[in-house]
Amino acid sequence: MVDSVCIPTQERGNEGKVDTQDAGALLNQRVGRLKPNKDMASDFIYYQFQSKYVTGVIEKIIFGTDPPNISGQQIESIKIAISSEEERQVMTGVLCSIDKNIEEKQRKFQQTKSLKKSLMQDLLTGKKRVSV
Repeated sequence: MVDSVCIPTQERGNEGKVDTQDAGALLNQRVGRLKPNKDMASDFIYYQFQSKYVTGVIEKIIFGTDPPNISGQQIESIKIAISSEEERQVMTGVLCSIDKNIEEKQRKFQQTKSLKKSLMQDLLTGKKRVSV
């Protein structure tokens, strides 16, 4: 469970999650921090801000090009549908589970990619030979 949600505004579609380890991180003019009240889970807000609806609203209201900008007031003006606490917990649980699954598959892919790279290097340097 994260403590807060961090939305870097420097690049479009570049949102991030800040967990309790990063609680002392510095915020600057290019980063906004959303801290939910005690009744709202930050994971839920994080997933809401990744939804097509919210990203579409943000795309419409950002201004500038290098980097694009959005103000705190504009972020506060975004309307988010809030369901019951039970529904939010179920939705957040499912999405967290999917994220963990994706992260695990990406980690395994990177390990396989690294193994392939080292095996190819061994073949090219002659450390390993293939008999046909």
